[in-house]
Amino acid sequence: MHLMPHINPFKQLPAGTRRLIVVGILFCALVVVSLFYIFQGLEKLENDSARASEWNAARVFSEFERFMGVMEQHERYEGLLPQNEKYIRKLELMRPLGLKLKKQFTVLKNEVEKAAKFNNLYHAYVFRQMPDYPNVHQNLLNELRALQPTVFGLTEAGSRYFVRGSSYHDLDIRLKPFKQKLSLVAAVASQRQLEYERERTDRILKLSRYVLIVAVLSVLVGLALLIVLAGRTRARQKVIQLENEVNLEIMDQLTIGMVFYDHDYKLVRANQAYRDLYQYPSELTEPGSELEAAIRYDVAHAMYGDVDDVDTFVKSRLHAVSSLHHDGKPEVRDQLLQDDRIIEIQMLGLSTGGVWGIYTEVTEKRRAQQQQEERIEELENQMGLETLEHVDVGISIIDADLKVVHNNSVVSEMYGFPESITQPGQPYERILLTLAEWGVYGDGDPEGLVSDLIQSFSGPWSEWRDDLELPGGKVIDVRTHKLSGGGLAYIHTDVTKDRLAQQLIAITDKVTGLPTFEYLQQQFAEILEDAKKRSSEFYGIRIKVDRFQAINEIYGIETGDQLLRQIAIRLKDVIPDGAILTRGQGNEFFLTEACNQSQAAADSSILILQDVMKDSFPLELDHGGTVEDMSFTASAGVVLYPKDGSETGELLTKSQLALQYAAQQGNSYRYFDWRAARRKVNRDAIRLEADLRVAFEMDQFELHYQPQIDLETGRLTGTEALIRWRRPGRGDGSDSHMVFPDEFIPVAEDTGLIIPIGQWVVKEACRQAKIWQEKGYSPVTMSVNISVVQ
Repeated sequence: MHLMPHINPFKQLPAGTRRLIVVGILFCALVVVSLFYIFQGLEKLENDSARASEWNAARVFSEFERFMGVMEQHERYEGLLPQNEKYIRKLELMRPLGLKLKKQFTVLKNEVEKAAKFNNLYHAYVFRQMPDYPNVHQNLLNELRALQPTVFGLTEAGSRYFVRGSSYHDLDIRLKPFKQKLSLVAAVASQRQLEYERERTDRILKLSRYVLIVAVLSVLVGLALLIVLAGRTRARQKVIQLENEVNLEIMDQLTIGMVFYDHDYKLVRANQAYRDLYQYPSELTEPGSELEAAIRYDVAHAMYGDVDDVDTFVKSRLHAVSSLHHDGKPEVRDQLLQDDRIIEIQMLGLSTGGVWGIYTEVTEKRRAQQQQEERIEELENQMGLETLEHVDVGISIIDADLKVVHNNSVVSEMYGFPESITQPGQPYERILLTLAEWGVYGDGDPEGLVSDLIQSFSGPWSEWRDDLELPGGKVIDVRTHKLSGGGLAYIHTDVTKDRLAQQLIAITDKVTGLPTFEYLQQQFAEILEDAKKRSSEFYGIRIKVDRFQAINEIYGIETGDQLLRQIAIRLKDVIPDGAILTRGQGNEFFLTEACNQSQAAADSSILILQDVMKDSFPLELDHGGTVEDMSFTASAGVVLYPKDGSETGELLTKSQLALQYAAQQGNSYRYFDWRAARRKVNRDAIRLEADLRVAFEMDQFELHYQPQIDLETGRLTGTEALIRWRRPGRGDGSDSHMVFPDEFIPVAEDTGLIIPIGQWVVKEACRQAKIWQEKGYSPVTMSVNISVVQ
């Protein structure tokens, strides 16, 4: 048995080749080490920057959906339980579901707080592509904080007896608008993060290729190719990992189709709902497929109707898509598929180029709209009685003799009429008399009201429309049409929810979200009447932000609105339970509370209000470019019932007088007394303030310069700029006279005009000093007096 001798292939190579291989291996090792440190540095950079998994937009959307579901379940269960007081113990069955609602609300609020903090920390990173919804998480957080007492009130067994559908409806109105915004923010932000990570991966690949090219030019081609392959493999793994981290599966959970195309109009991402809607061939839904191919497929399958010139049509569609901008209006249109499904398409441009689209199946919605229009048209044209039973509105047909021809079933359900008065042939007067007895037509004798109404039927009108409010609070929109052959046709629509929503909007201040001053006057009158009946007391505090006019003039109205919103949020969090806080007139707030001892309760509330104003307010200036913490004070006037009056107008007027007295002193809270009542405003001071505003706009101010001389040397050492006002007379201005600062500066400081006037003085003094230097005079010290207010 012969053993094969051991042969070392390396030693069989020439010495020069061996040295070259050694140098190549060492160089490759150096390249590998360099790549290792490069990747380690990128990993460190990745850890220092915002990771996709750190932004919990998807979790916020998911928890929001869960909370809305639990709230709907809570509402259904609450409606099933008996509402009589003697069965209130049964409401304990709601406790587990109430705890679940409270827990889910707390989870949602915590997630929204995390998202809001993340948004503030990485503001530019998060909202670079979302200018339409820059503060959706912060707005939702503010709304949740405002609604927390309401939601927690739903979970208390003792208070659930008083909870009605309006509470759930209010929560639904205030929270439901956030649903679509949250879903879009989560999806679009996730898509942007993926694009960012892909660009970063591309930079890694380019850097790897550069290093590897140097290695290829230096030594072994085989080892260089191996490194390139290893780098590519790692890049692919990185992309896969990033796709998992960015959590793009949220797009597949949406019930609406979503698709993204890049600046070359190649597909980046399409969710499952989009693929299910269109059922395209797989090559049209794979990343990298072109938008043009999808358009041509749609044209070939008649989704755009008959197209004569396919190429021209495709070019026009691509041009229309390319003209979309991310800050413009989206393109909204309906598309009819081959199977008669209707898809609503909304497409919007991206700031980086490309477009993204939202695809929603609206087949049933469009058909329902069309069917309702066709039914209404058929009703108006033919008045077919069978058709009337298949529409979702109430229909009444009355003949020329004012006899009932037909009332569909919706009318009886809507009004609750006895069946005996709605049957064909019955006098229509009986229905009108029933409504009059219910008080629908106002106060007065029901028969007289009906007689006047019947006489109005013969008037020169063809259509009439108005709301009827039924005793239970239901509101019916009634449209009346005169028929050509005589008689009347009525269309009844239940608009109770719409009118309640309109009323809520009407009594809510848009800036602060608080009830309006008109709502305050109504509630104030009710509190007064209740206090008279119960022989109890209440107080009213009218609050005003000091120097608020100066804030608006210097920083703009938007900054002033920011301040009012923040003050409103703080006040809502600390006011006593049962107290009513509303927006007053201008920059005022009004707080009132029914109580047993008005003086003590008002003193306690004043301490709370003073504590609210201690901390500074972070205000965004220069359109969000900077945020500054600014401190403010407030003044308030207080009135007590029954001490200060027994009528609504009297108490509101006295609160205004007390506030004027407090505001004159600044940062003070004053009860109404005769000093406030006798406070007079000097007529000359009012005229002086008005003329000051005109003087600033018409350049009536002058600067006089008083020289400062060294008495020992006689040299000019400086000059002091002194403001003067050349105030014109009441005629043509020829009798103008000079006004010195001690006459108008106090008024300017009280009104806030001192700030723009002081800025003008500084700018004008600097301009004059520069003119003197340009004329060859030696530089001197320029002194300017600055107001403490400025």
